[in-house]
Amino acid sequence: MGLKHKLDLAKLAFRMNSTSKVPMPLAPLLPQVIHCYEAILTAADTDFLLRLEPKRTYSYDELRRLSGKVDAVFKPFLERLMSFELVSYYDYRDGREPFYRLNSILVGWFESTLSPMELSPERVEFARRVYKLFTGVKRFNFTPVRQIINFIMWVSPTYRTVVTLNEAAPAKKSISLNKPVEAAGAEGGVMALDGIDYYLDKFDEDASIGVCACFCRQFFTIGGEPCRYEVPTESCIMLGPHARHLIESGLGRSITKTECSEIIKDCYSKGAMLNVLYLHSNMNELESAICLCCPDCCGGIGAYNRGLLPLNVKAYYLAQANVDNCVGCKLCEKFCASGAIKIVNKKIVLDEERCIGCGQCAYHCKKDAVTLIRRERQVFLPNRPKAEARF
Repeated sequence: MGLKHKLDLAKLAFRMNSTSKVPMPLAPLLPQVIHCYEAILTAADTDFLLRLEPKRTYSYDELRRLSGKVDAVFKPFLERLMSFELVSYYDYRDGREPFYRLNSILVGWFESTLSPMELSPERVEFARRVYKLFTGVKRFNFTPVRQIINFIMWVSPTYRTVVTLNEAAPAKKSISLNKPVEAAGAEGGVMALDGIDYYLDKFDEDASIGVCACFCRQFFTIGGEPCRYEVPTESCIMLGPHARHLIESGLGRSITKTECSEIIKDCYSKGAMLNVLYLHSNMNELESAICLCCPDCCGGIGAYNRGLLPLNVKAYYLAQANVDNCVGCKLCEKFCASGAIKIVNKKIVLDEERCIGCGQCAYHCKKDAVTLIRRERQVFLPNRPKAEARF
């Protein structure tokens, strides 16, 4: 591939990255991102995408005119780009006209490219390149670069919140689980199953809830690291216009609210925490996905546990240890997403500063040794030295 195309891909990378509320640290990763582009994009693809302005919305006719192609040629051309969600289609069904827009890299293009359960050869190659990109981030884990990255992510807004099930705290006096979620619950975050229902009810209409493959689990598996928690690959819940786009593009499948609840409960029982993501990584936008992320594979919590990146999430609950009830079975330690729990001398030791309130400890504990209390907060966990990585 020629130098001009590489320069064009670099320009495209910065444009796509600028569409996100929380851009990825692109500059040090630019060669690897370009390498990922090269698995998919032709020079003609890149030339067209560079004609799109970041954050601007387009109609189909506007895109066709920008391309200079006749409709019979342009339609399959655009469909191919949309199948990788380099260009996204939004139909809010709220009175606004549907529109197209240049997508972000992460969260956006990366995830959608690996959404199908059956991957074509070019998507498999893309996954291998993404795996090298993600795992290669560990090379920046040294002083003072680690501290600089920690600071940058500390001052950046978060783009994810964490959700739990009411089974994580059955009949606990500390949480009233049978009452409607309060206003904070509607923002996302750690909440009871009522909170999950808030999202599912909000999008409970035709083709507005979908499921596709977990992007992270896909590229880690292809990279030779299958999920340690055995969470199913088909486990990323899509919502609203994002779901409709993926379903219509053949990247995922439509599911009912009941099917969605069953997938969530199955994955949660295996150790997956529930992250709510938003369009363009902007928490003021519409919710776009509920990611069922395990402590191993997730690009967020998994990256933290692998010593790749710090973690920044919005949480609404905090675990509380009931030491006298603990029998030292270590289930809470195994399933704690952030490594906030250790069993020492057969008793639970909880680091509240590292708790993200996912509820896995309370869900798996058979002896009532952990409960959850309401504690809305931002949780930032700085990246640790390589030697302290969990995986």
